[in-house]
Amino acid sequence: MKKLLAVAAAVLLLFCACSGKAEQAGGPEVVIQDGVTYTLERQNGERDQTGTLSDGTYTYTYALSPRSGGYRLEITYPDGSSSWWETTGNGGYGGWSDNYTEGKYADHWTLRDVILEGGPAYAEGPGNLWLVVLLAALGGFNLLLPRASWYLSYGWRYKNAEPSDLVLAINRIGGGAILAVALLLLLL
Repeated sequence: MKKLLAVAAAVLLLFCACSGKAEQAGGPEVVIQDGVTYTLERQNGERDQTGTLSDGTYTYTYALSPRSGGYRLEITYPDGSSSWWETTGNGGYGGWSDNYTEGKYADHWTLRDVILEGGPAYAEGPGNLWLVVLLAALGGFNLLLPRASWYLSYGWRYKNAEPSDLVLAINRIGGGAILAVALLLLLL
């Protein structure tokens, strides 16, 4: 029973650690990109981040939102035009509004680099957070409760059967490996 409570507590802590709640920004950041000094003010929300970005001449607004496998970034320029980019795993796609004029302001990619520099961890975070949580729960269960894992897999089929020490060790090793993969996915 104590082991089951420990597993439940570990899963609960994992959910809390992965909630994605961003901390409130401390103040304006100064970022130098391509010889231009930008002042960046972030306002972090529950999931999304919005803010303003100034190059000393123009002020831009942006919205950065996590997506499965990446993020979506929309930048609004001083004249009301906008550009956006959404990452999807290995690539992405984007576009701009009809009134966007290329070369009038700083380009989307320069502003994107400024916004993402030192930005939120979810910008390039795990593609599927639920997969990470599921793997962590499964790995933790096998690591901490190998006998229960064996029983749920095979033991219920036989009367008065007991798992061997080798099977219990393999369940523990497999659980540790699955947990390591989940943590690796969380960090990448």
